Amino acid sequence: MITNTNYKRKEDIKMDKDLHIKIFKLMVRARLFEERQLQLYHEAKIRGYLHPGIGNEATEAAIITAVRDEDIIYPTHRGHGLFAMRGADMG
Repeated sequence: MITNTNYKRKEDIKMDKDLHIKIFKLMVRARLFEERQLQLYHEAKIRGYLHPGIGNEATEAAIITAVRDEDIIYPTHRGHGLFAMRGADMG
């Protein structure tokens, strides 16, 4: 049972210009990652099913911004952008 948390209250979170830019860059990275997956899927280079997360970039960026580097994330079928935001190879 978790008894000690270090969560910030929303009034303690400052949305300055740098944070806005960081979140925007994360969203763009996730979108490019998803679009590349779609391209590869349509070229039959990804087999099976693909569940794009296009449109979920803001939620994913909020998650990545809120978690610590050592936190484990376990995205489901539409959370591929989280991997891109965490620095996955975009090649």
